[in-house]
Amino acid sequence: MQDTRVKSGSGPVKSRAKDGNPWIPSHILTDSLFLDMQRTHLHKILYWFGFTLVIAFMFKSSFYRFWQAWITASMLLPSVIVVKYGLEQSQKETHAVKKWIWLFFYGILCLYLSYMAILAAYWYFLELDAEAFNFMIVNPIFIWISIGFFVFLEQRIFKGKAEEEPMTVTIF
Repeated sequence: MQDTRVKSGSGPVKSRAKDGNPWIPSHILTDSLFLDMQRTHLHKILYWFGFTLVIAFMFKSSFYRFWQAWITASMLLPSVIVVKYGLEQSQKETHAVKKWIWLFFYGILCLYLSYMAILAAYWYFLELDAEAFNFMIVNPIFIWISIGFFVFLEQRIFKGKAEEEPMTVTIF
């Protein structure tokens, strides 16, 4: 590999990248595992962008313009993160009662974040106009089902194929 020198504030820095990029070594850029990881992350980003579009179409009846509904739907993404994290944490729990308690608390936190997003949109975009607001979007069952559906769908679509352990048979 050819060594190149890059100027920095504290003096020359050695880089082993062929194209002169000091941040990402060239062998990482061509690694197939790295490219597959990038492709998977890109697919997940596109999936959640599609989620915001679908939810924005559902919210469209409550807002004057589509972009307002889309921004409101984008503000629901922290709730999605809470649901995903809560499901991961509850799957680690061994006791069934504690698992349901954690799911309940993460569900309440999801509702809280969703209500804060909807309240901010109601205040900013609709200027507290109750006649323009569709109250279906503050229904907790609607919020849980819509977010839960997309989280479970994402888990099914992007479920990693676990490497199978070789099976051994022991005869006594």
